[in-house]
Amino acid sequence: MLKYVIIALAFCGVLQIQLTAASAPSGSKVSFELDGRIINGTVASFNETKHQVSIRRRLNDGYFFGTGHLCGGSLISSNVVLSAAHCFVNYDINNGTFRPDEDYIVVIGNLDRYERNNYTLIFDIAKIVYNVSIFNLSTYESDIALVFLNGSVPANYTRAQTITMNTRQVAHDTVCQVTGWGETEQGHLSDILMTVDVPIINETVCANEMSFHPSLIRDGMFCAGYRQGERDACGGDSGGPLVCNNRLTGIVSWGRYCAQPDLPGVYTNVSYWSNWIEEHTGIRGAGGTASVSYVSGLLTLLTLSFLPLL
Repeated sequence: MLKYVIIALAFCGVLQIQLTAASAPSGSKVSFELDGRIINGTVASFNETKHQVSIRRRLNDGYFFGTGHLCGGSLISSNVVLSAAHCFVNYDINNGTFRPDEDYIVVIGNLDRYERNNYTLIFDIAKIVYNVSIFNLSTYESDIALVFLNGSVPANYTRAQTITMNTRQVAHDTVCQVTGWGETEQGHLSDILMTVDVPIINETVCANEMSFHPSLIRDGMFCAGYRQGERDACGGDSGGPLVCNNRLTGIVSWGRYCAQPDLPGVYTNVSYWSNWIEEHTGIRGAGGTASVSYVSGLLTLLTLSFLPLL
């Protein structure tokens, strides 16, 4: 009984900050509403989601392991996680400023967010890099964050795997997978990592044919979901991955309600930010052109190879 009392108290604390962006179709401002969930999803496959991490408030997770879950994230290198900037906003102040990096931890290794065993990895955060110093709570622009861990996932650790980032636009109607521990149709956060298939909706269609005001779909955003609704992801899934053809393509960002007709989920476009990510991490995704250093090295090798023939 005591266990459930502790969980309930910690969960109430999480609810105070675990907010999902929602937009009014007739306006240009994004407002907050706690209504985030994976609807009509299924339990995720461990082998297909080894890149998924749980980002947690240290304080809440200290009450009872698993209750501090706030957002998802994707492991893009042994010590870097890609997530959403809005996950780290201080909603007690609610002016777009971020909480201190030390308020958060990153947990890796299990589908069940409450499970803690010999396989569980827990990292403090060395630093978080944002594209903005103050997050715009009206537009959700630049909803991207690079989370640098205070250590690296061991090379021989088999329960985590980095995911390659996409660097090119994905075609409209491509079916992708979004995963998270967000609220389910039962009305509570999922204990187990869930997944759901959603098709890509390009920016033009999302801005002009859905029920969003066109000004809400900004550069660096795209939509994914169904016109009829029924399946979707938001809130507790925020920051988590949208994977298309085994490439990290989107970051769960915001939405109006969830799984509602003509109101698909809105995602941060990873390919749009690929140069920024590479600039801060040195990590390059798939589908891009070869880097200058690679081309230079290749030309040098070819020159040396042909010198004996001259």
